[in-house]
Amino acid sequence: MEVYETNVAGPFLLAKMFLPLLKKAADGNSEKHKGNTMSCRRAAIINISTLISSMEKCSETFHVAPMYAYRTSKAALNMLTCCLAEDFKTHNILVTAIHPGWVRTELGGTEAPLTTRDSVLSMVSVMSFLGNKDSGMLLDRQGNTIPW
Repeated sequence: MEVYETNVAGPFLLAKMFLPLLKKAADGNSEKHKGNTMSCRRAAIINISTLISSMEKCSETFHVAPMYAYRTSKAALNMLTCCLAEDFKTHNILVTAIHPGWVRTELGGTEAPLTTRDSVLSMVSVMSFLGNKDSGMLLDRQGNTIPW
């Protein structure tokens, strides 16, 4: 339940609490971004998800990380991402989820090939190009779509 609270309930509550500020940011930047384009420069929620939350890829990834609580909580975060994207698109607020890669952290372990710096730099690069087509999607750190 602690994993679910962290990965689903926390992002849900934060999105609802920040909605007034996100709306203000989206409205305040409307002149700079004509055509109702959603972007991180305007107003966005970027959820950190994972490749192992993909139901389509489960058979490929399960043996590597059979972590039920983590996988299912991130799959729920993906649904939250889709729901928020639908709900917030009328306000031109981008909502997407990004897989940071396998990163050397306490969770990722010492065998992970990516440093936190490399992961963050690649995600920030992807975020700078996000637009309407990416809202409600799960992307990897290169911007490729990961199937649900």
